[in-house]
Amino acid sequence: MSPDSKRAIGMPFAYSIANVSNLVSSQLYPTQQGPRYVQGNAVSAGLTVVAGFLYGSCWFLLKRRNAKKAKLLADGATTNGLEGDQSLETMYIL
Repeated sequence: MSPDSKRAIGMPFAYSIANVSNLVSSQLYPTQQGPRYVQGNAVSAGLTVVAGFLYGSCWFLLKRRNAKKAKLLADGATTNGLEGDQSLETMYIL
């Protein structure tokens, strides 16, 4: 993440969301449903599919941004008027 102000907010926010799983897991896997835990495993599988879709969407978005930046650079542009991770100086590693 760039610039530093985005990183200062984004990383702790992501860590906070990740820690919510500790609270949710006790509700998804109650002992009465063991040992198969159909409800918990179904929710986990569904969220894995959602995460895969979001990953693919981000990958295509960043690939498109890289293509736009590469086209501007190929046309001889030195700047696009944007700062941080959207400037021409920054390319996304995919």
